[in-house]
Amino acid sequence: MGYASRLEQVATSIPELGLGKEVRITAYSAPSLPMGWALKCSRVRGARFSTKQKEYLSAKFQIAGERTSLKVDPASVATAMRKAKDVNGERLFDSTEFLTVQQVASFFSRLAAKKTTDEDTEEDDEDEDHTAHLQHENHLQEMRDNIVTSMSIQNAHPIVYDSFNICELVQKSKLASFSIKVLQEICSSFGLDISNIKIKRKQPFINILRELVKGCKCQLGTVK
Repeated sequence: MGYASRLEQVATSIPELGLGKEVRITAYSAPSLPMGWALKCSRVRGARFSTKQKEYLSAKFQIAGERTSLKVDPASVATAMRKAKDVNGERLFDSTEFLTVQQVASFFSRLAAKKTTDEDTEEDDEDEDHTAHLQHENHLQEMRDNIVTSMSIQNAHPIVYDSFNICELVQKSKLASFSIKVLQEICSSFGLDISNIKIKRKQPFINILRELVKGCKCQLGTVK
């Protein structure tokens, strides 16, 4: 069979659409979308701070203010949270409770704003005049100027271990609530000699910490 004959067979085998026959085409129907200016989306809310987190951060903020009159560093606090321990020497926070630097900074900002508002309200209630206000500012500046760059433990009132105010704990006789292990860690952190303590009792460590606090400015009456 020649090439021309094969082409004729292919041409005759192609079906022809009959003229006049109706060809139906089914249109695609897209699903309807909700009407409105914008689609609703779920709103993600920030997690609330737990009571334990608030107490820890508040203690850090207060201690920093008493000790240096300077702003506390959110980055160092966020790092310290990962190692913080309770009175029994157990981890204070698990990994789900760790906070970011931004979260800590935000909490401290709210505390600072509240402190400023409280101070302003107190000044209004006492009806301080302009001269008294200047004296107050001068006093704050004097406190800042008296901060030394290198301080011994006893000069850095209050004496602090992590978020615990040792001066306050001694004054309120609350050191006994700590475990022996934690009391040992506190003493060691201050470089106190505990090598002679052979018995597993809290009192020897408490006595050493009491002696430490006796030399603090809060006990000597030199805290301004």
